[in-house]
Amino acid sequence: MRIGCHGPEGAVYFAPRLLVIATGAYERVPAVPGWTLPGVMTAGAAQTLLRAYGTVPPGRVLVAGNGPLDFQVALELHKAGATVVGVVEAAASPYRKSLAALQLLAADPALALAGTRQLRRLASAGVPVHWSARITAIRGEGRVTGASVTAAAGVHEIEADTILLGGAFASDNSLSRLLGCAHDVVDGALVARRQPDGESSLPDIHIIGEAGRFGGALVAQAEGELAGRATVRKLRGAASGDVRLALRRRARSLAFQSALWNLFRPAIEPPSPTPDTVICRCEEVTRATLERDAAAAAPDLATLKRLSRSGMGRCQGRYCSHRLGAIAGARQPASETQDFVAPQMPIRPVPLASLGVEKPEWGGHKRALLPDRAPLDGAPRLPETRVDIVVIGAGVAGVSTALFLARGGADVAILEHGFSNGVASGGNAGSLHAQLLSFDYGARAEAGGGPAARTLPLQRDSIALWGRLQQETGRDFEMKITGGLMVAETEAHLRFLEAKTALERAQGIESHVIDAAELARREPALNPEFVGAAWCPQEGKINPLVATRHLLDAAGVAGAILHERCSVLAIYAESGGFRIETSRGPVLARRIVNAAGAFAGQVGGLLGCEIPVFGAPLQMVVTEAAAPAITALVAHADRHLTLKQAANGNFIIGGGWTAGLDPVHHHPRPRLDSLEGNLWVAQHVVPGLRKLHVIRSWAAMNINIDGAPILGEDPRQKGLFHAVTSNGYTLGPIMGEMTAALVLGRDPGRDLAAFSPARFG
Repeated sequence: MRIGCHGPEGAVYFAPRLLVIATGAYERVPAVPGWTLPGVMTAGAAQTLLRAYGTVPPGRVLVAGNGPLDFQVALELHKAGATVVGVVEAAASPYRKSLAALQLLAADPALALAGTRQLRRLASAGVPVHWSARITAIRGEGRVTGASVTAAAGVHEIEADTILLGGAFASDNSLSRLLGCAHDVVDGALVARRQPDGESSLPDIHIIGEAGRFGGALVAQAEGELAGRATVRKLRGAASGDVRLALRRRARSLAFQSALWNLFRPAIEPPSPTPDTVICRCEEVTRATLERDAAAAAPDLATLKRLSRSGMGRCQGRYCSHRLGAIAGARQPASETQDFVAPQMPIRPVPLASLGVEKPEWGGHKRALLPDRAPLDGAPRLPETRVDIVVIGAGVAGVSTALFLARGGADVAILEHGFSNGVASGGNAGSLHAQLLSFDYGARAEAGGGPAARTLPLQRDSIALWGRLQQETGRDFEMKITGGLMVAETEAHLRFLEAKTALERAQGIESHVIDAAELARREPALNPEFVGAAWCPQEGKINPLVATRHLLDAAGVAGAILHERCSVLAIYAESGGFRIETSRGPVLARRIVNAAGAFAGQVGGLLGCEIPVFGAPLQMVVTEAAAPAITALVAHADRHLTLKQAANGNFIIGGGWTAGLDPVHHHPRPRLDSLEGNLWVAQHVVPGLRKLHVIRSWAAMNINIDGAPILGEDPRQKGLFHAVTSNGYTLGPIMGEMTAALVLGRDPGRDLAAFSPARFG
């Protein structure tokens, strides 16, 4: 394994033989109206502020939540001079729960009595405790002025200048998940599978303390000793001492924790957020927005996240993902991959400048073995289904094909293994390419660059079609034609761009070389050392997180039907059409459109018609939001880079850097060396990026063919059509329009022979 860390000196990397993860837990606070006001923080944050910096929150302080930490924090703040006006506790008073209190006393008398003394000290200090109570709203204009507290006796108001919210604790398992340790869903939470000494499903990784499951300091201390002895034994063959005492301490501490949380079981549940309550604080997404998106189009957590941008801010969903899951589907979480937000690198925001390391450029896409994809659970069996046309795959190509087929009067159904827009279409950077990228022209290009060059008119026309569809549907695709720049650092780069733009103009693309002065005028934030660039005014950007969904909605209005969580298991050619066996039952169709992206070769193979489509996992990076700095889509004449600034200020950085597959679920996952190289190029092109933090990265299974799409009827099987492309998002709509024309026996309006599957023999 290789672990990357960030410290005062920048990035540091370790390759340990053994790793002990003790990353702790974080507090999830209830989302109540006003909880995003200045003056609200977690109780744990206030404790850290006091212990690390000797600072207490200003004014009147109200502590609210569930559990003994709130009493400890209130007492520490009072001793430090803070004005603590009360503690609001969701559990009933332990003095009224004698049996539960006796069980706690039996589990650990010393700790139980210490807790009792804390309550007495608060009472002596005149700090009232409101038992069986919750904060239901926080008041203030620009800053906290007080809170509404609901208890059995009714609602009352408490004036306060600072409110400390404590809540449920959740293990910080991002690192253990990224490293591939197995996790189980226990009581709705994701818990690492491990032994008492912390050994995970990977013998060289131990997970201890609250990184495994919230259990307090004594549990963590016992597990730390056990893990230490275990690692010494693994490294040296033996460890001194007897582990039985540590095992007994761990068992005793776990029993105490069980009794503690039985005593502090909430007597009053958290209030339901109002429609205008902010659920995702980082992106300021309200409950009403989330419920609207969930009701309209989001059957799963990942889709809801993409549509609403919730969980995409600095905290990466740590504090809101459990609420998103409840809104996306009321069922009890059961699957790590479906019901929990995937962890991303970096685990915490990291300065971009500390990650960028110059890497050698690679010479082409690195193909990856496609992962096995088991059918997803939870979808009901379909009634016997017979349609005219089945489209396999609900990415942008499949959805666009279904849209134009349905508009053409066809009876069409889409079969999707997972959820629409969930693979490459929803995982790309949203660039609209009209010119060739540097590695699609010249010596590095697939098949000599000819197939990519012949695709240029399709890219130009597809960008125009995107604009017409946005206008026709009346939906905002967040599409903007900004123009595209490919920057040059040397005279050799300029000669390369001159030849490339000449080829592009011959294919009907507006592109030409500009000098350094014009480049600086267009984009002053770029590196001033560049000597010029290729300029293509037809390029731009789009938000793939929402655009595919809007096309799917339009296809539904036209009559297309989508069946998600519907894996294609087998296809049989029969008289008059095909019988498609799926995980949800058989589907009969006269014709099939194979739009399965990277998996299109596998789908074709079910009928003996494999096509040379390969998976090529690629990665993208996002920075924190910043003031507007660049307007164009930016690329480099000799480096792998695409760079744009989104409407909300985030910089989206891509360019075809290779990703890998995670060791457990085999999903695409960024690689550290690709992150380093991609970010070095980005900050080299836009020096101002060095001031920003990277907040997340992600990877998607891209497609590698020969530089051109596969489009048309398979010569080996009548009625089977392929619609697959490696420049998928730009070409998505026109792929659908032309495929629909071919399936319906209509003239597509252009010669498509160069894109036919027949070219592969």
